[in-house]
Amino acid sequence: MMNFRYHIVSLVSVFLALAVGIVLGAGPLRGPIESGFEDQIKSLRADKDVLRSELDQALAINQFAGDGFEATWTELIDGELAETPVAILAYGPDLEERLEAVRLGLDRAGAELTNVVRLEDKYFDLGGAERVDIEAALLELGLERGQDLAGDLISQALAAVLAGRLPPAALPGGEEASDAAPVGGGEGLGGEAVSPSPDSGEGNMPAEPVEAFDVGAAWDILSGARLLGGEAPSQAAQVVVVLTSHLDQEDKAPANDELEGRAETANGLWLTLAKQELSVVICGPSSQEGDLVALGRAEEALREVVSTLDAPVIAAEVIGAVRAAGLGLQGIFGDYGLGGPGEQALPPAPPRVVENGLAVNGGGR
Repeated sequence: MMNFRYHIVSLVSVFLALAVGIVLGAGPLRGPIESGFEDQIKSLRADKDVLRSELDQALAINQFAGDGFEATWTELIDGELAETPVAILAYGPDLEERLEAVRLGLDRAGAELTNVVRLEDKYFDLGGAERVDIEAALLELGLERGQDLAGDLISQALAAVLAGRLPPAALPGGEEASDAAPVGGGEGLGGEAVSPSPDSGEGNMPAEPVEAFDVGAAWDILSGARLLGGEAPSQAAQVVVVLTSHLDQEDKAPANDELEGRAETANGLWLTLAKQELSVVICGPSSQEGDLVALGRAEEALREVVSTLDAPVIAAEVIGAVRAAGLGLQGIFGDYGLGGPGEQALPPAPPRVVENGLAVNGGGR
């Protein structure tokens, strides 16, 4: 049988361990233990706040779903982009239904759709030798390389096609000369070379004529290389609405080099469009690492010049895109919808600018 002293030893061991734990907990280990608990509590509270924000955004967006609302949602954006030329830039699969809804929304908002351009996969994966040939052709049209010019030559060319002009930094006199070089290649886009008006004052000589940029030729180069598809522009745009979708399989993340290349190409294009003084709204999902909306939100340089929107309900997406475009024309940008750093599910209706007694939103920033 077990001797009674073994029970005494066991009890002493238990109380000794308890005493050691109390001493350590109240002494040298107290700080790390409390700090660990505080960090966990802060992390849980932050997670709760994020989940609450996402839930509020989802509820706000889901209010635009339902059969009853589908018949009336266009009334919320009636006339908000009156007579504003808008181009649509699409990339990714399964965009047809959303594209038709955006067309409908732009029409109800009073916008003038200039063209729908589809970016091809090749735009993001262009080989070196072919790129050299394309860039050589673009250089002959008047595009230039330079530190002051955003994006590569191909991005500059696409931006010039949509905006109907060369980048301001590529023109003599910088941004002040941007209105002095019309472009050719579509209805409403002049193709004649013009001379800027000479400054007033004695001794000033008239400026040399500025050679027009041929939009039609640039379009032919980009579409002929199968970088773009869709329609050539009918006039210069003031707004570009980008429609994109998930580009990767959910269970197959892209390789790091592919992700970096995609981010560099896409974000370079958005920045180039912004440099053309276009109001740019990037619409699409942001839940996957390789989504263009997620990549754009991760680029700090875009935060103040481009808007993003992740609204999975089609009606909410169109309303948000129209409103964000109108705000962008006034120099107001933001990240809206799910997954964004902001708390707004949708942008507010842009303030109306009154001209000659009429409420308008277009006309540039």
